[in-house]
Amino acid sequence: MRHFAQEALRSLDSIGLAGFSYDFGTLAHRPSKVADIFEAMGKLKMTVFGLATFLLAPSFPLVLNLPTERNALSAEFKVAAGRICDTLMKRDAVDGERGEMKPLMDKDDKSILGLLGKVPSPTST
Repeated sequence: MRHFAQEALRSLDSIGLAGFSYDFGTLAHRPSKVADIFEAMGKLKMTVFGLATFLLAPSFPLVLNLPTERNALSAEFKVAAGRICDTLMKRDAVDGERGEMKPLMDKDDKSILGLLGKVPSPTST
């Protein structure tokens, strides 16, 4: 089990760094709300009520508003992901004085978003 947890943390850091240059810090044993949420979700046991919620949610979306532990963790994840997005947006914010975009990522950034940000637009040719 410990090996699987270590592999999951490595994957979280790899996805964060490769995808959008965000270090979750889980391999360095820094606190990470996202990692804590994923760990808590992994420890949840499937119940009959949870299975019914899962099966009924596509037809009855209001079921997703029921106060279950999984829904509470999902809400926490949305907040944590929103904070990460805010951090990324502040990092790549528009410079108000000149009205120019700051570089999407630094010149050595090899993340997927960084590489996409470096692609010239078709109208700039």
